[in-house]
Amino acid sequence: MKKFLLILAFLFATASSFAHVYEIRVNQAQDGSLTWYLITYHGVNQCGHANAGLTINGVNYPIDAEFAGDGALLSPNVFATIGFAFSHASYATVHTPFLGTNISVAPYSNNVCWAFAVGGSGNFTPPPPPVCTTCPITGWSNVVSTSGNNKGTFCNAADDNTTSTIKVNHLSCASITGSKQFSVIFDPGGANVPYGPFNYTSGGVETDVTINIPYGTSNSTMVNVVDASFPCNVTHGLSIPGGQYLGEKETVPPSITCPGPQTVCLNTLPDYRSNAVVSDNCTPSNDITVTQSPAAGSAVSGVVMVTLTATDAAGNQSTCSFTVTTGDTQKPTITCPANQTLNLDPSCNASLPDYRSLVTVSDNCTETRSLVVTQSPAAGTIISSKGAMTIVFTVSDAAGNTNTCSITVDKKDVTPPVQPELADITGECSATVTVIPTATDNCTGTVTGTTSDALTYTTQGTHTITWSFDDGNGNISTATQNVVIKDVTPPTVKTQPVTVTLDAAGNASVLASQVNAGSFDNCGVQSVSVSPSEFHCANIGANTVTLTVNDVNGLSSTGTAVVTVVGAIPGCSIKSVPTSNVFTGGNPNNLYLGYGAQSTMLQVTPSAVSGNGGPAYTYTYSWSGNVGLLSSTTSGTPVFTPTASGSYTFIVTTTNNYGCTTTCTITICVSDIRVPGTNGSKVYVCHVPPGNTGNPQTLSISVNAVPAHLGNHAGDRLGSCDMAPCSGSAPIVKNSTNSALSV
Repeated sequence: MKKFLLILAFLFATASSFAHVYEIRVNQAQDGSLTWYLITYHGVNQCGHANAGLTINGVNYPIDAEFAGDGALLSPNVFATIGFAFSHASYATVHTPFLGTNISVAPYSNNVCWAFAVGGSGNFTPPPPPVCTTCPITGWSNVVSTSGNNKGTFCNAADDNTTSTIKVNHLSCASITGSKQFSVIFDPGGANVPYGPFNYTSGGVETDVTINIPYGTSNSTMVNVVDASFPCNVTHGLSIPGGQYLGEKETVPPSITCPGPQTVCLNTLPDYRSNAVVSDNCTPSNDITVTQSPAAGSAVSGVVMVTLTATDAAGNQSTCSFTVTTGDTQKPTITCPANQTLNLDPSCNASLPDYRSLVTVSDNCTETRSLVVTQSPAAGTIISSKGAMTIVFTVSDAAGNTNTCSITVDKKDVTPPVQPELADITGECSATVTVIPTATDNCTGTVTGTTSDALTYTTQGTHTITWSFDDGNGNISTATQNVVIKDVTPPTVKTQPVTVTLDAAGNASVLASQVNAGSFDNCGVQSVSVSPSEFHCANIGANTVTLTVNDVNGLSSTGTAVVTVVGAIPGCSIKSVPTSNVFTGGNPNNLYLGYGAQSTMLQVTPSAVSGNGGPAYTYTYSWSGNVGLLSSTTSGTPVFTPTASGSYTFIVTTTNNYGCTTTCTITICVSDIRVPGTNGSKVYVCHVPPGNTGNPQTLSISVNAVPAHLGNHAGDRLGSCDMAPCSGSAPIVKNSTNSALSV
């Protein structure tokens, strides 16, 4: 395929009398080189072709030969023409390499035969060459970029990389043969990094591609350019500036600081390189090279400017300068020892030592052993009183230059105050330190004691106060002082008589405060108690009690008092009062069912047996026994109404208003003398015939006949003869003291 994109600079419409080249044709070989055919109507060698040819892109390419015949037959590719034909008498050839696709063609000639009627410039697509029959790659070269990538780590070259342009030389037919592509393999025997495939430049003879060049790549690193269609390849080493890529150069200069102005004794310049302070962002200080100008050993006089140059591993440099003055005008150096401490003796004095051996001196010119050091105040000076003092040292060199330094000597009091002997402080209830102890000190004089302990004590026992005596100079002595609190005085007991009255329950009590008449103790009363404190009916009258007073420290005392208990012990009697006056035998404690009184009133008569109460008494009653047959259990005159024969015993407890009690007992004999089946109209009577007492007879008689039997027959009695007669009985009285009385 042939394509012309031609913009003509100008085109002669007609050929002038000297412009006889009217058409230009061109062919391209496989290697991309071009053969230009200049067609003219002149005969061969008619004019000669010296100094004639084509100027292409500013380069003159001369005609290399002339040929007879029609050059149009040799190439179908017309580059430029005037548009009409003359006779094709001869042609000349011009050979050029591949010139790209944008060319500018202009004639140059000094004869009429080869003067151009045509020419032009523009984008040019050469005619395609024949298809390649051999490997189209003819070789390659490379150019490494001088500006790589440091990956942001200026000091680490190992991770840097750059690029290289691989210029692949090939036949022009490469772009129309096979796959029309090639590949590049970086370091096929190592990293084996492939690039591509890449298209050959269409119609061209060079194709440029870019590959990465990592740190360490050298001229011995192979690159293989491969065309897989044939197959074929071209392999050889890279061309690296300096033979190897060692990363991007670090460009930050080092830092260097010179010493200050110097003075030398001799006229020979010392080596000041070690006095420079250097640093660098990448190179360690020990690896930075420092040079001096003028060099060490140079002869100098007067004032000389010395320059120090620091060079880092990357070749970056920095400089600094300082002056050097010849002659000794420099002060010697002097370094004082650390501040000293001097202990004062027990008299608060000390002899000042000689500290000069502790001073370090040197000089630029005078030997150290020849330097003179003085001390002020001088050694041996007697000093006193604690505190700080200044010692000044002066050094002088042979040239009279001097320098001084000073230290502080701390005159230290190391003797503590004398420990005092402290007397005990005593008290029964409490004790307070009112006089603060003191001690004497060698430097301070009188030192007043201090303590964190309490100064007042109120608890029994021995308390220890630790006193500290601080002379203010860091010396402290201590002493202990005992505070002894011991209560030896028991309480004083005062009592008074107390009268109490028994309550309705027969109880009375007394409080210690009632008996206490102002008891006291020197340290304080802890408690007061009285014993006994509870009283009952048995305690009526005077009772001795004991008042015990305990003080706060465990001591106690006792005293007695009389407690008078007011009350009375009651007495009682019970009388049976039948409810009928019918004579039944003369014993009111006997009842007969069927005749005479059928009930009786139990009448209680209370009395005061003993005691100091009164004179008015009140009583309450409580009955026990067959109380179901009584009209009341709390009355002093209940009525007993029996329903069957038997012996009935009743007990009454009589309680007075002091709560004291007594009991009385009465037994009522009940006999059932009714004759069964008579509906109470007849009763049994045991009749004793007169003169025949040993033959008693039981009679069943009318109730109305009973008075005659009992009144006329002394031995007769109510009830059958086989019925045991009721015996006479008197009431029994029992009081609260368990004593029995017959009434």
